[in-house]
Amino acid sequence: MYTSTNGWRLVSGTENPDGTYSNVKIISTGIPALLRYVYNDSTAETNGWWETDSTKLNDFKTILTNEYNLYNNGNITVPNIKGAAGLYYNFENLNISFKKSMQYNKGFAKSIISNETIYDVDHTTDEITAKTLFNLIGTNAKVRLLTLPEINIEIGRDDIDSTSQISTLEDPNALYRLDQLTEQQTGIIDFTTYDKGTYWLASPYPANRNSILIIKFNGGKDGDTDGSYGVRPAIVINSGIRVKIIDTNNNGVPEIVVVN
Repeated sequence: MYTSTNGWRLVSGTENPDGTYSNVKIISTGIPALLRYVYNDSTAETNGWWETDSTKLNDFKTILTNEYNLYNNGNITVPNIKGAAGLYYNFENLNISFKKSMQYNKGFAKSIISNETIYDVDHTTDEITAKTLFNLIGTNAKVRLLTLPEINIEIGRDDIDSTSQISTLEDPNALYRLDQLTEQQTGIIDFTTYDKGTYWLASPYPANRNSILIIKFNGGKDGDTDGSYGVRPAIVINSGIRVKIIDTNNNGVPEIVVVN
C-alpha cells in the first residue's frame, strides 16, 4: 500500500476490527536522499548519527537477533557496528544538506517537498534533519533505516541473516528490490524503470569491520566503507496511532490516512 503523492508504502501493521491498522511501519518507495559514509573521517563520530553508547550498542545485538553474525567476535566498538546502530537509533539526527556537493557523513538531496515545504539548493541554506524531512506522520513516530533481519522476515526467509540476493519472487511488490517498482507505485509521473541505485541498511556488513550493508537496485547485497548511496527511510508509527488504507482519490491507488 502506498500513496500516489508522497511515495510511502505499507511494510507491516496490525489490522483492527474496525478496518484500521496499528503498529504501522511504512517505507519510502524510492531513494529521496543520499548519504556519504566515510568510516575513518572524524565527522563519523562527531556529526550526531553514529551510535557510541555502549548500552545501546549491546542492545543493538539483540535487535539484529541473537543468530545474526555480529562480526569480530561481537566487538561493539568497530565502525560498522557503530555506523549501522546509528542508522537504526539516530538516523533522525542525520543532517541533510541541499548544497551543490556532498559532504562526509551527512545526507544530501537535490530537492524534496515535505509537508508542503520545498527544500532545495535555491530555497534551503541550513541543513535539515532527517526527522524534519521524513516524519510525515507527526512526532509520535520513529524515522530510521531497516535492518537486514527485518527485510528477510518480511520477504519470508527462514534464514533471517541471509545476505543472498533478493529475488523477484520474494519481493513481487518491490518493497526492497527497486527495479520492480512501477510508475503507479512511486507516484512519479516521469518514472522510468529503476535500473540503478543502491541504498544503505542499518546493518553491518559481515566481510569487513568497517563496512555498512547496502542493497542494490536488483536485490543484490554488498558493503562499503567509503561510499555515496541512497537512504530509504522507514517510519515506525506509535502503536496508539491508527491509520486507514483507502482509495481517497478513486484512482486505484490506496493511501495511508491517519485517523487519530
